[in-house]
Amino acid sequence: MRKVFVDTKRCNYRLNCISWIRIAKACLKMSRQLHLLLMVVIMGCVACIQPRTKNADVKKTADRSAMASEDIQAITFTLKKLLQKGLYFRFESYYSACRNRLPGKYQVYFDIFHCDLFGYPELLEEQDQLLLGKYYDELTESEKIEYHFIKISHYRKKYEYNNAYAEVIKLEQFTEKINSFRKGDLQQYRATFSSLQRVPPTTVTKPAYDSIQLEKIWAHLYIPVSINGNMINFVFDTGSEKSLISKSSAVKFGLKILETETEITGTTGARAETNLGIAEQVMIGNTIYENAVFEVIEDSLLGVPEYDFYFDGLIGLNLLYPLRSVTLTSSNAFITMRDTVHHVRNNLALFNFNNRVAISFRDDTIPVKFDTGAYMSIFNKHFYELYDIFLCESGTTKSFEYGGIGGGRSTFNMVQLDTMALAVYNDSVLLEGTRIHSKYIHADTVTYFGLLGLDFAGHFNEITMNFSPNSIEYKTRN
Repeated sequence: MRKVFVDTKRCNYRLNCISWIRIAKACLKMSRQLHLLLMVVIMGCVACIQPRTKNADVKKTADRSAMASEDIQAITFTLKKLLQKGLYFRFESYYSACRNRLPGKYQVYFDIFHCDLFGYPELLEEQDQLLLGKYYDELTESEKIEYHFIKISHYRKKYEYNNAYAEVIKLEQFTEKINSFRKGDLQQYRATFSSLQRVPPTTVTKPAYDSIQLEKIWAHLYIPVSINGNMINFVFDTGSEKSLISKSSAVKFGLKILETETEITGTTGARAETNLGIAEQVMIGNTIYENAVFEVIEDSLLGVPEYDFYFDGLIGLNLLYPLRSVTLTSSNAFITMRDTVHHVRNNLALFNFNNRVAISFRDDTIPVKFDTGAYMSIFNKHFYELYDIFLCESGTTKSFEYGGIGGGRSTFNMVQLDTMALAVYNDSVLLEGTRIHSKYIHADTVTYFGLLGLDFAGHFNEITMNFSPNSIEYKTRN
């Protein structure tokens, strides 16, 4: 029998190797299974998480869109309210800060308002073409109404009476949506431009520089004017958007009178019916106007009967605006320059030919009218409402009588301040005996806080009104 020698150590080693190989194969197999299992788990998790992530992203996008929409609505609401209240300088400041947050439609829409108010007519026409071609149909009815009103203001400043009348026609399709105050404006526009559309536009030929000496009589500044070759002195009145002439003077000087049944409102709130008068030629200094438009008013309504004080007419902003730059000096010189350098911007706004200037009172910027037709500054109900506590503590309530265009004198209960400090740039102007209305005196409550008269102008060596772009500049006395 053959003996078999067995090396147990070697055999054990071999068995161990085989075991480890089997174990390794088994582990590898298990690792593959684990790997597949892990992949399945991960894919399942991803499948579960991905919809949630997508839903979360969609929700975040929707939330951001809603917030942006609410933000846009809030901004546009505020801008519309500022325009409606005549707070043009707050509008300008707020719009400049928020413009880039608005969509293109509202950038173009509010650009048109900004350009008309602050004197950028060329840019307005560019934006107007863009709005009409791309955005007009997206506007709401109320937005379209305000748009057409601002277009009338633009065309008035260009003396384009046909285009202004076309805007009136467009507005009349929204009559039911227009409030009673604006309906009154619309009626006046229809009466005015339906007649003027048959009249050649006013044209102006002006020198590069001109200087005219004004004469101060009683409480007014008078400027010499030639109407169809006849010399006459008219009141120089930056506070009036229209130029006026007495009916007797209009007939005497050969104006073409149009029966329009328009009306004007004086500073006392009195209304007076007028017609339109077209002067073939008017000269103010060396500036020549052709087809100049005046409001023709009854002689008895152009003055203050109680003082037996009357005047033949006044030159308002509708004839001063095309001069582009007008300066009033402390020596009562009236200077016009065709080309000027503007050192300030956007402190003078014009809606139609109604001026608003920005002044500071108690650290607030408020809109007031610069009115050389008024001998003293007067503030109205808007001003009183804002500062009523201060005024009641610092002022005295008294009754005052005064009159103006429209005839007669009226009695008003007003608050009088012994002194009133206004800020213009870094200078302070101290007015004395300033009066403030505590009640509305206009049926159509005006949208400015008061008017600055000749007592205000007397604090400066020069006041210059620049148009296109609009600004007002003051040079103090040395």
